[in-house]
Amino acid sequence: MGTWKIPGSAEVNQIDHVLVSSRHASSIIDARNSRGVNCNSDHYLVKAKVRERISRGWKHRAGCGRRKWNSDLITSPEGKMRYRASLEKKLEETITIESGPLDMNKMWNDVKETKIAAGEEVMGTTTTIQKRNVEWFNEECREKIAKNNEARRRMLQKETRGSYEKYKKLQKEVKKVCKQKKKEHLQKQLEEIRAVEQTG
Repeated sequence: MGTWKIPGSAEVNQIDHVLVSSRHASSIIDARNSRGVNCNSDHYLVKAKVRERISRGWKHRAGCGRRKWNSDLITSPEGKMRYRASLEKKLEETITIESGPLDMNKMWNDVKETKIAAGEEVMGTTTTIQKRNVEWFNEECREKIAKNNEARRRMLQKETRGSYEKYKKLQKEVKKVCKQKKKEHLQKQLEEIRAVEQTG
């Protein structure tokens, strides 16, 4: 199983491996290279198929864990007004209920829970799984990557100086386009934050 093709030749060497401890050696079912996967490297991806028994761990209770706020509903002026109104109402209700000696820890927890409750009422939570880079990764990036993968496939079939240079050129274009799109998206986010701060 070769994992690296010597540039300019058809000879393939096995210089990449999967290392496991002796304890888990019996869990490895298969290990092989994947020539079709483009890793932007002159090495082939090495993958291993593992069969392992997973111990029963502690399960998160329902409702526990990190909340994901639907913050799009509070960035508008109307959303801010709704949040302020909800927060003021809930704080008034909390203050009127309180009596007896002051307990700073309890007061802090009450304020925190009140702010969270107001946020849930106005924004709510979202269960949508946010995919990495989904905000800036667009069709132009997909097209560049598809062309890059096709050039790599042709280079692997028949490696010539022309096919190699074309692949490297497209590889640079992919990095440039993705970097630019990500930069533009971050700049847009910064401008939105500044706009919210100015109107707040």
